[in-house]
Amino acid sequence: HPITSAQRRGIVLASDSQCEVHLGHQRRERLYVRWRAARGAGVVGVTIPRHKRQPELMHQLAWREALQARPLSMVGASKTESTAHDSIEQQGRAWAVQTELSEHPKPYTRAIAHKVGWQRRIPLQHRAGNGLVYCNDFMDEETARDLLLNNVPEKPLIEPRPIRFTTGQRKQYWNKNCIAIGLSSGFIEPLESTSIHFIQNGIMWLLLMFPDLCIEESTVREYNTKMRSEAEHIRDFIVLHYALNERHGDPFWDHCRNMDLPESLKHRMELFERSARVFKPQDDVFAENSWVQVMMGQGLTPQGYHNIAQAMSSEQLTAFLKGIQLSVAQTVARLPKHGAFVETLVNHNKQ
Repeated sequence: HPITSAQRRGIVLASDSQCEVHLGHQRRERLYVRWRAARGAGVVGVTIPRHKRQPELMHQLAWREALQARPLSMVGASKTESTAHDSIEQQGRAWAVQTELSEHPKPYTRAIAHKVGWQRRIPLQHRAGNGLVYCNDFMDEETARDLLLNNVPEKPLIEPRPIRFTTGQRKQYWNKNCIAIGLSSGFIEPLESTSIHFIQNGIMWLLLMFPDLCIEESTVREYNTKMRSEAEHIRDFIVLHYALNERHGDPFWDHCRNMDLPESLKHRMELFERSARVFKPQDDVFAENSWVQVMMGQGLTPQGYHNIAQAMSSEQLTAFLKGIQLSVAQTVARLPKHGAFVETLVNHNKQ
């Protein structure tokens, strides 16, 4: 028994905390996270009620607890606080609904701006995923629900589902012997669908830094630094979409355009506006072309450019760019429709 073993080593239990863990759509279990404050050891065991004690379930519960947005062990056991993203609406809301798919599926997700927030449309094989992300300071829940339903062309397959989220990150992702991964570590905003990537990177860095017999504080600091840097790059890229808007007269978008920006984002925007330069830091998931597309696409036009461009005449540069355009057009013309390509993949996997 992990608790008894820990007590034999002189560990003093400070508290038992109870939380709920989801195991699929219908099943829920409760587990107990036991932790101590003495000597800074953190969590000393995870158990389930005695009459349900099953080793394989206990392992599954502990693993799911680490991955599925249950911050109790981090807040209770390790006293790890959270910090909000000031440049993102901290108390967000969303509606989600599945509908029939009446059009040929497009090979991309559409993000459609509304007076408050934005609507997403994700074409799948046999249906469409739709959602509306908004700030409840500017729109009430029922108005947002009606706005979403009035802007989906097909019949809903389920009742719209409300979603509430709070943006922010842990001040420490790894604290003592607790590591927060996924939604338990924080949430930024759904615009770029970065949560799965953040889970994968959290696990990757954990595997690279997995402790042996003891936990080195330098390793903990390095893990927290890596995860913090990546989260801040993602935050900056998402905030950029909101800050660079031209929807004048809509209170929500006026607020986003005039809100205070992180210094790191202000530097990137100024660097691009002054010199057309974009550099990709090591921990940034978004490449240079992603930043260029958003900044130029939303009206941030560079005032200068690299002088190497002057090595070509205007005629040569025009011919060079038209050559790229023609090559892309010819490649796209040979490709199948997105739906047909997905169907080919599905049939291949069935063989």
